[in-house]
Amino acid sequence: MKLFIINAHSLGHTIRDVRIQKGLTQAELGRQVQMHQKDISILEHNAGNTKLSRLLAICAMLGLKMIIEDDTGPAMGDDMW
Repeated sequence: MKLFIINAHSLGHTIRDVRIQKGLTQAELGRQVQMHQKDISILEHNAGNTKLSRLLAICAMLGLKMIIEDDTGPAMGDDMW
């Protein structure tokens, strides 16, 4: 499954959706990544103020991985083959 994240808001919502799919409460996820339930709630509503290390830990706990992809297309002169 590919989930496209375009901003902090969509990242937070994706984390929430996957957490719920896995049957975890905010408190349970928080305990597993050493965060308070309140902080998980804040992250799910706006991940923009969360440290990258925390986001990566949460993604790992939920079985998600981040892939950085260049979506600008091939540069002029690049071979397409």
